[in-house]
Amino acid sequence: MEDFTPQMPGKEEDWSESLYFNFHDRENDITAFMRIGLKPNRGHKEAFLFIMTEDMVCGMRSAIPIGDGDMSVNDLSFRKEGSGWRLSYNGQLGSMTEDGPIPIEASLDILWTPLNEEFDYRRCVDERAEKMAAAVAAEHREQYGEAVGAVSLGSKRLRVRGLGERDHSWGVRDWNAPREWMWINCHLDRRTSLNLTRLVVDQGEVVAGFVHRDGESHPIVRARVETRYSSKGGPQSFDLDITDSEGKRHIIGGSVVRETVLPFEKDGVRSLLFETLAEYDWKGGKGYGIAEYLIRT
Repeated sequence: MEDFTPQMPGKEEDWSESLYFNFHDRENDITAFMRIGLKPNRGHKEAFLFIMTEDMVCGMRSAIPIGDGDMSVNDLSFRKEGSGWRLSYNGQLGSMTEDGPIPIEASLDILWTPLNEEFDYRRCVDERAEKMAAAVAAEHREQYGEAVGAVSLGSKRLRVRGLGERDHSWGVRDWNAPREWMWINCHLDRRTSLNLTRLVVDQGEVVAGFVHRDGESHPIVRARVETRYSSKGGPQSFDLDITDSEGKRHIIGGSVVRETVLPFEKDGVRSLLFETLAEYDWKGGKGYGIAEYLIRT
């Protein structure tokens, strides 16, 4: 297996390094998101994988001893392949029902290929903002790309082609540190994409990300987000007013199509991660992508 080289870990107990991928295939209306995180100072690595369709949400979460620190957890693996990444899974997922998860055989074989240069969030923040973000993985490298391959759920097998996002982050990862965390991706087409993060902590707010247009990823310098929440406490729709480093303003509306919720609890503090597929109205066109909201309850 051709692997990436892990970063030198810090001394903090919750220091983590992770890779995250997502994609949405418009034609088949199927969405997948997945993450593998290494926690060397706790001696384990953890993973999740979720697949959402019009009539099904299925997924898994797992943690195992860290071993040699490669990017694989049980049946899920990420490996470098050329300029992209091979994402693989072959095992069971839990299909979510009102009576609890029902096991379903599933597989995934995707080649994820980047469409822009890796973007460093440090291009958007100053020293004060870096300190505020230190408890939620100080280093973030973001990239959008194309996912091509196959997904199987039970007896159903789909050839997929879609757009999505990759995140490589490292540093202290405390899921309960922020009051709220938004991470929003919108892919209008292969040439136009948005990545926005907004972190709210007790000390203030941090905004970072990029607008990719005209062949370049332009840092976001200002962003206003207005969110309308559902009765479950997660996002239902939102409006974005974004200005990039070239002074161009982007007005984007987003609405949640479907979601799944992942709870995180530590030392009596509980947060909910709403991982949603959102549909966007941007420049008169229709885009799709993940809108992730982490909310402390």
